[in-house]
Amino acid sequence: MDFKLHQLSASNLSSLFNAAYIDAEATDKDDCPFCVLTGEITQIVGAVEELNILRFAHQVHAPKDLKEEDLKKLINAFNEQLPLIKAYIRKNNDGDLLLAFEYDHVVLKHDTISAKTLVQLSRMFESGIESSYAIYNQLFAAQAQ
Repeated sequence: MDFKLHQLSASNLSSLFNAAYIDAEATDKDDCPFCVLTGEITQIVGAVEELNILRFAHQVHAPKDLKEEDLKKLINAFNEQLPLIKAYIRKNNDGDLLLAFEYDHVVLKHDTISAKTLVQLSRMFESGIESSYAIYNQLFAAQAQ
């Protein structure tokens, strides 16, 4: 079955991913209608109707041993080497630096997307994030030795 973007509520996304044996849970906040996927990484997936996109996001604490200059270098490397995924630095409420990753998949108003494609996109995003470890190691493995 195919879905229009407005049909992809957090609870519908959760049901679709759970049916594909991916641990998913809908958020219970109305102001944040996203689905949280738990696997090798934690992903947040949600439909953003105003932008006509399906957004996949992941964030992780920045390595404590990296200076801000090194973090910017790392983010630039991620953005150059990870196709389709945008990486950036954020601060959480405690002021800690986070590495944030996003992938936006366009679903125009009259287009549909299948459950199979949703699962494939989440796996593609997860694979891209896992590739970021190799990029980090290329840049900073020599410094650790």
